[in-house]
Amino acid sequence: MYPEIRKANSDCRVFILCDGMGGHEDGEVASRLVCQYMAEYLNANLKDNQVLTDEMFNQSLDNAFRQLDANDSNSPKKMGTTMTFLCLHKGGCMLAHIGDSRIYHIRPSENRILYKSCDHSLAFELYQAGEIKYEDMASSDKKNAITRAMQPGLAGRVKADIVHVADVLADDWFYLCSDGMLEKMDDDEIVSILSVNASDEQKKKQFENRTATNQDNHSAWLIHVSSVLREYGDNMLPNDEPTVKSNAINIGGGNGKISASGKSKANDSKKEKKEKKRKQKAVDNEYGTTENRDFGKYKNLLLALVALLLVGLLAIWFLSNVDFGKGKSKSDEVELQKDEIKILEKVEPRDDTQQPAQNPETNVMPSDIATQQTENAAATESEQKTEKASQKVQNVPIKEIVIEEPVKTEEIEPVKQPETQPETQPEAPVNTPDNPEPQQPAEQPAGE
Repeated sequence: MYPEIRKANSDCRVFILCDGMGGHEDGEVASRLVCQYMAEYLNANLKDNQVLTDEMFNQSLDNAFRQLDANDSNSPKKMGTTMTFLCLHKGGCMLAHIGDSRIYHIRPSENRILYKSCDHSLAFELYQAGEIKYEDMASSDKKNAITRAMQPGLAGRVKADIVHVADVLADDWFYLCSDGMLEKMDDDEIVSILSVNASDEQKKKQFENRTATNQDNHSAWLIHVSSVLREYGDNMLPNDEPTVKSNAINIGGGNGKISASGKSKANDSKKEKKEKKRKQKAVDNEYGTTENRDFGKYKNLLLALVALLLVGLLAIWFLSNVDFGKGKSKSDEVELQKDEIKILEKVEPRDDTQQPAQNPETNVMPSDIATQQTENAAATESEQKTEKASQKVQNVPIKEIVIEEPVKTEEIEPVKQPETQPETQPEAPVNTPDNPEPQQPAEQPAGE
């Protein structure tokens, strides 16, 4: 058995059970070699949650056959073993078997068996040939004569029956057992034990009690599915279980019993098949067919890479065009400077009559224009002060006049404008009783 007894846990995904062929030499050696080297190959090559393919499974089987050949004793009675296999993976599981050790897939919620492997035995071949009834196989003396087994030195290595199962639900059970477990238990009893409201340990104990008095050596794996995680693409995985020929339920009725018509009640009806085709067609239209589903897996990744590339290009453009010191792009700054130059070129001087004409062919820089405007403002302010002083002189009598030295306009060099200052004439004195005769105005100093 693999994993070894009491080493299995909830993280295990691969389960193998082999039953050495009774009466043949080294049957236990053969069963141990097959379990060991199949598991060794899968542990080295099967990644976590990877879907197991038929090719990889057959390679693990070949690895076990090579070890059997290497340990062949060349005895007339060669060692041999049966093999049952279960691998739980993304989207479902794989089942495979060689010989008369059996695999069950049981759904207690529906109180039925979904899959039951067909025995590779002479009794089953007699039933297929119509020589015995289905009910007679359990008591036939040919039931222990197996027609398919793993042995060393065979010219043609036998192949396993492989089944892919996608219909796995929480609370399903998988039961892998040797033929010794079935001596005193039928299918209905197996389903009944697994369907009762009891703990897993209690169900395991019931199997032990029912098989305690069996004559043949017996062993089994009882695997309970606690939960199932569905992912995108799971519905595209194959599901052979309802129709595969190696499913004994497909040739029988109920929990494996044969009906008169030889058809299985577990088979899907025509209406259900049409509905499945319709749903599959809808999935193909939305996500693509199974041939191009690999592209669908990487579609989102490609879109993310394209989006990342666009963001990178935008960031490069932004960094190359924005001056972080001013918070504006370089192109905006150039346009702003052009607009400022145009505005300055359109500014007219305040007094065209007093300003010398400029040569139109002379290029004036914006800094020179700003300096000239400053000088014009200073000249204008000087003129205003002079006018205010003149007005004071006109409104005050002569005896109270305090003559101030006027501002010399020649000292304002940058303006270079001729300034005209209105001549201020003192008003004639008014005849008053204190001053009966008019007086001549005092002679003003020259230059005033």
